[in-house]
Amino acid sequence: MNNKQVVAIVGSTGDIMQNAVFDLAKKNYDFIFINRSISKTMELVNQVLMINPETNIEMVECDLSNILSVKKAANQLLTIHFDYLILAGAILNDEKIKLELGYSKILTVNFISQYYLAKKLASNKRFKTIVVSSLSYKWNKIDMNDIDFSSRKKNTVIYGNSKRYLTISLMEELDNLVICHPGIVKTKMTTNYHKLVRPFIKFFMTILFPSPKKACRNITLSLDLEPEKNTMFGPKVFNIWGKPKNKQIKDVKDYERDFVKQIANEIYLEIEKS
Repeated sequence: MNNKQVVAIVGSTGDIMQNAVFDLAKKNYDFIFINRSISKTMELVNQVLMINPETNIEMVECDLSNILSVKKAANQLLTIHFDYLILAGAILNDEKIKLELGYSKILTVNFISQYYLAKKLASNKRFKTIVVSSLSYKWNKIDMNDIDFSSRKKNTVIYGNSKRYLTISLMEELDNLVICHPGIVKTKMTTNYHKLVRPFIKFFMTILFPSPKKACRNITLSLDLEPEKNTMFGPKVFNIWGKPKNKQIKDVKDYERDFVKQIANEIYLEIEKS
């Protein structure tokens, strides 16, 4: 790659992130796309090149639900230069199957694998990390007796718990870090709601909340934001509308910080030994 700034993105094919990529392509950034699906990644590559044919793009295959795939991707990324790492991989579903580390798929994808990638790479390279969090991280406190919320039924609550783990763990681990969130946005993940209420949810979200095209600026503007400890960058008005603003994270207890830091480090060491 040339001397342009390079953005490595985990989960670049999601609705919001695709729009973020298009904006960054117009600003002449280069990319490393880190995704599970090569075919979807190629579609995105072609769209980007239509916007800016001078864009340099590399692809790294990484299945966040497969720890061996994550380790392989990390080793590959250690050999490639990049200036920013955006962690935007996310799933919202009711899959409660336990994966190889003993945790659910949603916790593995949304927290464990991305935490491992960020920590592994940051210990060997210098770059700014952008964590794409979610307002749902606010919905529940950490349950030390049920780490991946396996006893909960609502997938939005389970999703929020996984985002809380990722947010807290990297907030405690990294210095050159910006945490952001897009607000409330209609994306493909709304299809995870029950089919009887899904049309109503889609309709009201379209009317009331920003589109992915508008919400993505909360992510793209994060690249130029100076890291500030214990803050989250997102929409100014009720965390939903308006220009993004940095706000203090005030709803994380000390015991949560200590517990998440301990669990994250134990999992990291387990992955390193595997």
